[in-house]
Amino acid sequence: MFDIREHIEFDRKGRAFCPSCEIKKGRRPRQRSLAIVPGSGGAYLCHAGCSVDEIREAVGQTKRDPSIRHIASAPKVREEPPPKPDLDRLFTSIQVGKFVGMLLNGQAPDAVMAREWLQARGITSEMILHYQLGFMAYPKGIGIPIPVDEDSDKFYIKTRKFPLSKDSQDPWSQKGISATVFFGYRPEKATQTWLCEGEWDAMLLGWWVRHSDIQHIAVASFTCGCKSVPVGSQLDRLPGEVIQFYDLDQVGGEGSLKVGSALAKRGQVVKVAKVPAPMDPSKGWDISDALNHGFTLADIQKAADEAVVFRLEEQPPQLGIQEAVVRLADQPLSSIERQVKVLDLAMAYDKQPRDIEKLLQACEVDLDRALEFESALDVLPQLQQLESQRLNLHRILPEKLALALVSAAEAMPTTPEALLTTLIPVMGSRIGTSSRIVIKASSNYVQPAIFRTAIVANTGDRKTPTQMAILAPLYDLEREAAQKFELAMEAYQEEVRSRKDEDPYPTTAVSRLVRSYNIE
Repeated sequence: MFDIREHIEFDRKGRAFCPSCEIKKGRRPRQRSLAIVPGSGGAYLCHAGCSVDEIREAVGQTKRDPSIRHIASAPKVREEPPPKPDLDRLFTSIQVGKFVGMLLNGQAPDAVMAREWLQARGITSEMILHYQLGFMAYPKGIGIPIPVDEDSDKFYIKTRKFPLSKDSQDPWSQKGISATVFFGYRPEKATQTWLCEGEWDAMLLGWWVRHSDIQHIAVASFTCGCKSVPVGSQLDRLPGEVIQFYDLDQVGGEGSLKVGSALAKRGQVVKVAKVPAPMDPSKGWDISDALNHGFTLADIQKAADEAVVFRLEEQPPQLGIQEAVVRLADQPLSSIERQVKVLDLAMAYDKQPRDIEKLLQACEVDLDRALEFESALDVLPQLQQLESQRLNLHRILPEKLALALVSAAEAMPTTPEALLTTLIPVMGSRIGTSSRIVIKASSNYVQPAIFRTAIVANTGDRKTPTQMAILAPLYDLEREAAQKFELAMEAYQEEVRSRKDEDPYPTTAVSRLVRSYNIE
């Protein structure tokens, strides 16, 4: 069952950045618009309007057809048992036989077109019957039965969909089919495997080998495409050393490298052979092209004999996970590029993507702080220059007040600016919070006369005496108010003792200074 919390890290309030919003905007949004519905057990919604399908697609978990269960192919080689078969997608041998009859004998235009397409690839009616190829109505196409296992009479069916042209988009239907080894030919005493890129190649080459004098060669392919590798238990089914015959294009080269690495890491002997081809072969030239354009089994045997042993290249030492995450955080990436990189790191270091995302977010916070610190260092020289500059108090204060501050500063000694720093909030406090200063009348922008200032200086630079010089009048008023309060309380208590019938409200003390505070 899909759980969004396995793919996205939510905060304590059940909120997170929506990955769909990131894709739409090309950057991380400002608000955590994705939320878990309280008490729902995992239901979620985006307050910015993204649909459930869009969110699932953004995390690479597209919502599946509820009528079809799905078994995902392993993204890399893992020593684990293959997934359990999807019972909703299995076919019996009787059903497979029915599909074969529809392909061999059907007179509908689509069935005729399918037979002609197979014949153009060198696959005859005899081969159709041997490999049990069938005509599928939904999805419409040519079905290749894939045994669930060697001892089962149940089959998956991988379908080459209509249109059958080579350049058609999304040509295969293989939902629910796990990554397995498909044999075009497998003699009991096989000591070598010729590994092709796809089932058509494996069937055609396997048919040729079957009807030759070669009795020690097995011919196989994978059901999961050229860039994926089945689990170890499937790779163990490949007899002897493996010789790869992958297509002559970039995709085939990349697939050959990945498969060769996976087999070599398991200790299997693997070689890479070049598919026989003319001087200027067409893009994606494969074994079927070679056999259908006049090359013989002897040419393929020669290519196998000349195959080069695949050797694992010396890989540079893997970066520590911290350094790898730091490098990723320092890259200017779009949202989708970032997600892909996170998945790559998770696979490379055998971690969960959400764990990599946590590390990445922490690293980004550190980088932001480092940038802020660097920015502060950039302006520090300017601040140091301001330290030596002086204010002209005679221009900003009444003359008498300016003279008083200058004289007091010279007597202490300190700077007039230090006295002014404390004077400003003290004067504001005497105005009171009930009054307002009109900053911009047109926008009704007003502020109370509240000021917060601080004197920044080294220890021993007379900060406290400087402040006390300004605060002294407030302390005098505080003491005067305290004395008045004590006299009023004595009078109140005396009145209470003399008049038992009434309880007059006692007077309250007046405070001029804040005695305690909290930094928020």
